[in-house]
Amino acid sequence: MGILVISADLKCCRCKEKLSKILCSLRDKYGIEKTEYEDKDDRVIVRGNFPTDKLRSVIWCKAGRKLIRDIAVVDVWPPPKKPETAGGTTPAPAVANPSARRNGRRYAAQS
Repeated sequence: MGILVISADLKCCRCKEKLSKILCSLRDKYGIEKTEYEDKDDRVIVRGNFPTDKLRSVIWCKAGRKLIRDIAVVDVWPPPKKPETAGGTTPAPAVANPSARRNGRRYAAQS
């Protein structure tokens, strides 16, 4: 089973409509089973039994560089989450005298 992750501007209604038309036209020919739109992350996940490299090149040719930012071939989607370390988050480094710096510059003590 192949999985393609397409990065595109899904906030633009014309871009989203054009991409959906392209994927619908290729659905039967290449065996696309499922298409998921993640509007929040500007990604489209395409799943099915298809040759990933072939479908990737066909989508690039039909859509072009203006519509698509990147097409990634992945084995598993969503990617597995990394386990957190037992220590938790690391504390922020302590600053010796925070009032001595403003906007990244050193100022002498005013009298």
